[in-house]
Amino acid sequence: MWRVCMVYQGEGPHYAHKVFGDSINCEYEHFEGGRVGNSIIRRVKTGLKLRRGYEIVVAEGSSVLQTVLVYNNIKDRRSQAIFLIADETFHTLNYRKTRYLWKMVKPITNRTINGCISVSDLAYQWCEPYIGSLPYEIVHPPIENEKYGPLSRLEPLSNQDEFVVVSVGNARPSKNYHRLCKSFGRFREDTDPKSKLILIGSGHENESYAIGEGIETPGKVSVKELVQVLERASVYIQPSVADAFPVASLEAMLSATPTIVTEQVGTKELVPKDQVSSSTEDGIYNCMVNCHEMGEVERIERGKDHRQCVWGLTEKNQAKEFRNAIRRLV
Repeated sequence: MWRVCMVYQGEGPHYAHKVFGDSINCEYEHFEGGRVGNSIIRRVKTGLKLRRGYEIVVAEGSSVLQTVLVYNNIKDRRSQAIFLIADETFHTLNYRKTRYLWKMVKPITNRTINGCISVSDLAYQWCEPYIGSLPYEIVHPPIENEKYGPLSRLEPLSNQDEFVVVSVGNARPSKNYHRLCKSFGRFREDTDPKSKLILIGSGHENESYAIGEGIETPGKVSVKELVQVLERASVYIQPSVADAFPVASLEAMLSATPTIVTEQVGTKELVPKDQVSSSTEDGIYNCMVNCHEMGEVERIERGKDHRQCVWGLTEKNQAKEFRNAIRRLV
């Protein structure tokens, strides 16, 4: 086995990425030396301070890539760089001035990175204009073992008497919850005045979009509570304007809940085309209405099909997929 370092951001590697890293016995280092902030200088210093001798360095996300570029070009040129593509940053660069910087360093990035592992084709397509064409593998993130069992055992249900729309995610602009709530308000007024929208995740209770009739914001919930909510769900909607491959949508599919995702969500690669919506208010509204009109029986069948699409995305299986992808790339 190789000597590998995964350079991460945040308080620690994303749980799915740690499953990947542990599969190849990674050591872990923070991209800014463990300090909180947003400093290119600290990223450069971290790249210079990482010890020599890593055969592979994995960059967890686009910001981390800056640290890895320094390490592989200055500290240890023998190391191979792998870019783990799992966020929407390169998609949002279209609206930022930093896109010019990334395009300037594209020749260096393209020469330094030995290969990419992306959670979806869509996420790789966002990156390609800034890193160039590179060898890449697709490895979907796993569903946590703690959730996989109880969600996979749920009986497929979609109660027509209580039409419940569910979405899971924190209150970030890219999640597009303001449009989901507007769409739901129209749907409740035009189609089903008894319907409910449950937004799971932190921050929604403080947002103006969540004060409408029929909207519930329980905040972060336990696994048991999540399972109970998805058991009630008639449909799950991932309304994001950009999301590489959200695990929350995989969990909904595993629960046998019919799942709608928008065009800029990587999970669209797993669902039927008529379950993919634009991220506009009208697009989300129309998909909600269509799902309601399907009726209970058809939604249950859709849910069963969705479960099959994500069956087997366990920590063990995806760790093996990641390990094999690394072998092919290096």
